[in-house]
Amino acid sequence: MDRQRRRILAAASGAGIWGALATLGFVLPRSAQAAGVFEARTLDQAFALLGAEAPQVSDQVVIVSNDTAENGDAVPVGIRSLLPKSDLLALFVDTNPNPLVACYEISEPMLPEVNMRVRMGASAKLVALVRAEGRWYRTSKEIKYISGSCGI
Repeated sequence: MDRQRRRILAAASGAGIWGALATLGFVLPRSAQAAGVFEARTLDQAFALLGAEAPQVSDQVVIVSNDTAENGDAVPVGIRSLLPKSDLLALFVDTNPNPLVACYEISEPMLPEVNMRVRMGASAKLVALVRAEGRWYRTSKEIKYISGSCGI
């Protein structure tokens, strides 16, 4: 009985936090998942589903990560946009069967910067996609996966 009570309390508190964030505008109800972008099999297909068929390469979009990854289970990656009025940030791993790893809709008071940990089983190219003022921008970075070695 005690475990069931704890589960109910945990679920209720989690729902309360999400509700508060939605009310404040930090979490928006629409998502990339609703558009089916997470099921896309290629980068081009995912870009098309997001409406970003020809994103412009920009040095104002930055992928913050090491050039090598020793632990493929948790590779720290960040996306930062220096473009004004950035409202969507997405990260793709080109070698994944479903390349979209994360998609964040950013509201006005938030800084356009997110950090996460992604899983990689091999070396890959990371692609960051940003929507700013209705236009799409991208950048990419190669991450070399080093399994069980010292990187030499």
